Parts: sequence; C-alpha cells; structure tokens
Amino acid sequence: EGTNLSNFSQDNTYKYVEPNLVLIKELSAGTKMLLDMFSSLKLSYEVNSMGVRLQKMDEQLQTIQAIAEKELKNEELSDTDLEFIDSFVRQYSVSEEGDRILKITSEITKGEIKEDISGIKLLILIRKDKDNLLFAVGPVFNYQETK
Repeated sequence: EGTNLSNFSQDNTYKYVEPNLVLIKELSAGTKMLLDMFSSLKLSYEVNSMGVRLQKMDEQLQTIQAIAEKELKNEELSDTDLEFIDSFVRQYSVSEEGDRILKITSEITKGEIKEDISGIKLLILIRKDKDNLLFAVGPVFNYQETK
C-alpha cells in the first residue's frame, strides 16, 4: 500500500515546488487540450466528473506555476502558498506495483498514473539537516563527456 507524502510537509522550511516552468506549462497545456477535446466532442455533458477533475487539475497547475515563479524570483512564499503545497502533497500517494511499475494515485480526483521505470536508474540522496533527514530522488541518465 502507498505512503502518504504529507509526512514530509510538517515544517514550512521544507515546503518547495520544483520550479520547472517548462514541465508545468506542458502539463497545463495538455490538460487544457483534453478539456477542449471533451467540450468539442460534447463529452463534458456525458462525463461531467472528468471535466470537473480536469478543470481542478488545471487550476492546481496554475497555482503551482505561480509558486514556482515566486521561487525563481527568490520571493517569500505566502501562508496561502504554503497551505496549498501542504494540501496538494496530502492529495497524492505513491506506491510500487510489480517489479518496476510505479502507480501514483490521487485520493481527491480518484485518478491514477502508471509509469514503467524499467531501465531507469534512480539515485536517492539523503542529507541530514539538524534532526531532520531530507530525501531527494531522481533519475541517473547515461551521461558521457568526450574530448
């Protein structure tokens, strides 16, 4: 069973959104494209809950983008921003399914994403900061430098 990510959001010092604006804008554009497709095909009447969930996802992505832009400008995050990050993190859980299949589910939208990570090496970095352990996980790509 998955673990809730909210355990890592107790201290405001560690509330952070990776400011990858290209990815955030790409996700938002894809969400808007799906919303437009549902509307054009008049599916939003038949599958209204999906349209509502996509609209909510786009609103969340817009908020994430605004927070990321603040971080890029080195601006202090407001209490509202910090509460959003805390709330957003509590919505999702990550669990492992099978050998190298990750399943990410949302309790609020009841949606899920399955991703096969076969062939991807993951690096886990653990750093101790006072009495807290900070974890960072990311892919290791086949990087080679030649002269």
